[in-house]
Amino acid sequence: SAHLKSDSRLLVKLSYIEFSLKRRRQRASESLPELGQSIRRLSNLAYPTAPFDVRETLGKEQFIDALVDSEMRLRIKQSRPKGLNDAVRLAVELEAYNKAENKVREGRGYLRQNYER
Repeated sequence: SAHLKSDSRLLVKLSYIEFSLKRRRQRASESLPELGQSIRRLSNLAYPTAPFDVRETLGKEQFIDALVDSEMRLRIKQSRPKGLNDAVRLAVELEAYNKAENKVREGRGYLRQNYER
């Protein structure tokens, strides 16, 4: 009976962790690497007996789903990352590219305004 109780508690705990993993979304102040670390930790807790490559695939999918930027989600899916680390790396590269592009656009707007005067 005690063994069954501990087994059922473990199942409830694993179910809760799996639920938390599936509902996980990027927080406003959270960096992409931080999100990746959190997803990896939850994946390892939710599927402790799963082979590494299975946890990597599940983690990668959950990381992509957790991203708030829908265009970034699409681009990363199209890039077909091999695992979670690959997905995080792609997301960081895309984020850096988008920030640089926004600065270029802002600069062009500034030049245009001054030129038109």
